[in-house]
Amino acid sequence: MTEEQKKVRKLSAESGKIRWIKDHCLRTKDDNNDYVFISYKSDDFEKVLDDIVYNACKKYGLRVYFDTAFDENSDSWIMQYHDNMCDPKCKAFVAFIDDAYYSSYACLLEMMSCRTAAAGGDYKKDTLFFLPINIGTISDIVKSENTGLGTRRFSNGKINSHAKEELERFNEIFSEVADDIKEMRRNIYKRENQFELYDEKTSTSPQHGKMYLSVTQCRRLMEMVIPSKNDNDGGNKSFADVIHDKLWNAEIRSVFGPVEEEETSAVKPLDGKKQEELPAPQGGKTSGPVTPVEPCSGTISLKDFVKKFNNNNFKKDTFTKFRLVGKGQYDKYTTDYHDSAFNLAWAFVMQLLSERGIDYINNVTRMHPDLKNPVFITLDVYKTRNDQNKYRQIEVKGLENYYMYRHYGQYQWVDSVLRPRLTEYGLPVDEFVFEYVTGSDILPELEAEKMSAAEIGRTEEPVVTVQTVTTGGITGPVTLSGGESVQKLEGQFTLEDFLKKYSNKTFQSKSCKYIRLLGINGQEKYSVEVDENGNKIQTARQLVFNFAMRRLDDMGMAYVNLVNAHNTSKNPIFITEEEHNARKARKESVTYTKVISKSVNGYSMCTHYAEYDWFKNSFMKQITALGLSKDDFVIIFEQ
Repeated sequence: MTEEQKKVRKLSAESGKIRWIKDHCLRTKDDNNDYVFISYKSDDFEKVLDDIVYNACKKYGLRVYFDTAFDENSDSWIMQYHDNMCDPKCKAFVAFIDDAYYSSYACLLEMMSCRTAAAGGDYKKDTLFFLPINIGTISDIVKSENTGLGTRRFSNGKINSHAKEELERFNEIFSEVADDIKEMRRNIYKRENQFELYDEKTSTSPQHGKMYLSVTQCRRLMEMVIPSKNDNDGGNKSFADVIHDKLWNAEIRSVFGPVEEEETSAVKPLDGKKQEELPAPQGGKTSGPVTPVEPCSGTISLKDFVKKFNNNNFKKDTFTKFRLVGKGQYDKYTTDYHDSAFNLAWAFVMQLLSERGIDYINNVTRMHPDLKNPVFITLDVYKTRNDQNKYRQIEVKGLENYYMYRHYGQYQWVDSVLRPRLTEYGLPVDEFVFEYVTGSDILPELEAEKMSAAEIGRTEEPVVTVQTVTTGGITGPVTLSGGESVQKLEGQFTLEDFLKKYSNKTFQSKSCKYIRLLGINGQEKYSVEVDENGNKIQTARQLVFNFAMRRLDDMGMAYVNLVNAHNTSKNPIFITEEEHNARKARKESVTYTKVISKSVNGYSMCTHYAEYDWFKNSFMKQITALGLSKDDFVIIFEQ
């Protein structure tokens, strides 16, 4: 999964549709209700969980089990999936099939487990009801690429801490299923009794061991245990209806519970007030909520909008209509009024494309390399994709052979489309506001709501758990208390492993003598190994500062705007020298250092961090703004 997908899934799990499923319809072997097992490729979570499963649960009260840990470093799923599939309360196995499913060793493991005697808790083979749902086409793909089974270290240096447990479970299940399907063992997979983990070759370490399962092998095994075709493709009815009808007709009805009552209003008022209802007509039924006719209007800055709203409290009809307004010299970017964020953001991007054309497309593509769903694609690429509904043809003369990604919720069109496109074009986010018109009782005057200083300054940061691990070169916890000597760090660490392991107390400037940053996965251009004078770098602060200065040299003011737009705290990464002087006059504790760049003058960068925080805060915010991932970086410590 991409970092963007992980963020979307996390949001859904915390406060969106996945959260709703967990609160209402998720069941495990430890509960008292029957349920169906949901098997899917994690990359498909939006289509599977946010769409199909959510609708089946909402409409029919379907009770489901799926792994909710969403933690790549946890091996709990290996035990949990098997224990919950092999309980008598598990009444069916629902597999959401596409090319990604066929190429996943984890999905193959679940599919093979469905064929074992233990599945369904009756210890009879092939008795657990199997319901395949075709969410994508199945291609004849031949790839020698590694699926990751039994792989401890990948070529990007990332460590799979539960490779051993996965391989043991896979070989155990394979042995049972292969007893009935001889071709599996004879022609495809012959390593069921081997357990030496495989290390892929990296830039600094050679290959160790041998790959267990390629994509082609995985797909051939899947073909033997799962039908490649079925009639459950959503062509005649929705997938939610297909699941309900198939289970109901098979007399698997205990998995359906009471249906949740729908809320009386499609849009929950933000001020908590109930909408006025019409008097009940004859028959005793109400006609539903009344949207006040008297309009009210107001403005809200783009930054305040992003702070105020998310996918749960901003819907298509939150505003009756609204438009983007540019101040002063940016007035030419003011849009017409629209009734949805999709229409508004789309119109704005079309305006940018009309102004700059193909240069703008090339610039955005260069800034966001290797996205699974690129912002822009050509007609030729569009024709090859199975998810063409995610893209819309650009409506600008001369650019008709390009398509733009459009698979977002209403709020995300502002946060993930409109705001990035502004900053990529070098337009200051502070110079844009929304003018809105809405019913007077639906939305309060937003600008009248003043956030406290504490609320404005609060930044939501990920919680970092310090735990003992043995991967990525980390050998144990570092103790830096009192006057004791500091444990030295040496060797290569993935950024992800480093951030999981260390904190402000366990990583300080004395932990190493020199420090280097390497970009991997095609991101080598972001490496920082020496400072601007060619000297080795001694601290995280110096390293991240140099990283920022190089981005400023390359991108100029566009980088300042891009990074600041992704930081909603009261202390931006970059501020003007005027603001810096004003802060010094107010004797604020947060300090800034003057920017040293060939392209940007008159700015300062925030330097009020401990060594560890330079990675956790400043660096992470910058690579997030660039569309990069922790997986793209390795840190090297030297003594």
